[in-house]
Amino acid sequence: MLKYWILMFVVLGIALYYVFLQDPCNRLVKQNFSAQYPSYTILGSGAEQGSPETVRCRVTYRKPDSPQVFEDLWLYQNIDRRWKFFRVIETREQKATQ
Repeated sequence: MLKYWILMFVVLGIALYYVFLQDPCNRLVKQNFSAQYPSYTILGSGAEQGSPETVRCRVTYRKPDSPQVFEDLWLYQNIDRRWKFFRVIETREQKATQ
């Protein structure tokens, strides 16, 4: 029984490693966005669509002194075993909900 717990712990560790360290939408998009727009407030980010070569990351943010929420779709490519920002695919305003 102990073997199964150890195996489950190792599998969980590998999954967490991928999610938090290898997923560009979790870490890199926030770093890159904050570097490019330091005064903007990031409300959320996450992967929309991906493959081993490319991944699309959706980032939701608010500009300073603006109540409007915006959403960008950023494209990352896996080049030489590293995720690198390629370009912004789409920028749009979110509809206001009341």
